Amino acid sequence: MLDDLLDKIEVGGQPADLVTALAGPLPSIVISLMLGVPAEYHRDMEAFGAQKNDITAVPSVPAEAARQMGIIIDRILREREANPGDGEDLLSRLVIDQILPGHLSHQAAISMVSLLYLAGHETTTNQITLGIVTLLRNPDQLAKLKAQPESVARAVDEMLRFNSIVQYNSARVATADVEIGGHTVKKGEGVYALITAANHDPDVYSYPDCFNVERDASNHMAFSFGIHQCLGQSLARMELEVVFGTLFKRFPALSLAIPFEDLEFKNEQLVHGLRALPVRW
Repeated sequence: MLDDLLDKIEVGGQPADLVTALAGPLPSIVISLMLGVPAEYHRDMEAFGAQKNDITAVPSVPAEAARQMGIIIDRILREREANPGDGEDLLSRLVIDQILPGHLSHQAAISMVSLLYLAGHETTTNQITLGIVTLLRNPDQLAKLKAQPESVARAVDEMLRFNSIVQYNSARVATADVEIGGHTVKKGEGVYALITAANHDPDVYSYPDCFNVERDASNHMAFSFGIHQCLGQSLARMELEVVFGTLFKRFPALSLAIPFEDLEFKNEQLVHGLRALPVRW
C-alpha cells in the first residue's frame, strides 16, 4: 500500500502534500481493510472522524459526525449480520463470535467499531507527519536513521515519546488518597494524566526536549500505561516502522517545500498534528 501511495506522489509532481497523499490515506486504508469497511465509505468516515475530534466546534458538530458514523457502521453491521461470511475481517468476526451468539448487542458493537475506526487512523496520520517534520528539522538524526535502517523501531519509539500527539488520557478517579509530586490527591477526586509531561520528564529522560533516535525510549507513555494501554499500538508501530523504513530510501533528498514557520498545526483537535505537509524531493 505504501509503495502504491509513493508511486502516486512521484507521478503527481512536486511539491506534494504528505498529509493528503500519504499520512492520511495509509492508516485509513489499513484500518478500513482490517475492519471490513467498504471503500465507498472511506472518505466520509475520515471526514466525520476529523469533525468528531474538533474541540473548537459547537457541540452539535461532533455529535452529528458521531451520528453519521454510527449510521454507516450500523448499515455495514446489518449487512454482515445477514451474511457474515467466514470471518475474513474484524467486523465479520465480531458478528460471528459476539453479536449472533448474543454476547454483544448490535448498538454496543456500533460504539466499539466507531472507537476502533477513529483510533485506528487519526492518531497514526498525525504521528507520521510530525515524525517526518521532526526528522527534517534534525538532519543529524535523519542521517543516523539512514545509516542504521535496522534501528527504525528505536527511532519510532523516540518519535512517539517526542511528539506525544494525544496530550492527556481519559479521566481517572483516585480510589484512595495518594501523594503525587508533593501534592495529595484525595479519594474520589478526578485526575488527568498528562502524557506529554511524562514523556518529557527530565528525571526519566536526559535532555528530554532533544530528539535523539539513538535514545532508548521504549518506556514512553504515548500508548498510556497498564491495563489502559492503546489496543492498537502494535498496528501503529508496524505502520510507522514501514513508513520510516521506506520513505527516506525512496526520497533521500526529501525536504520541506515551505519554511517550517509557515506550517499550520491543528491546535483545535484532540489529536495534535498538521493540516498540510508540503514537501519536495
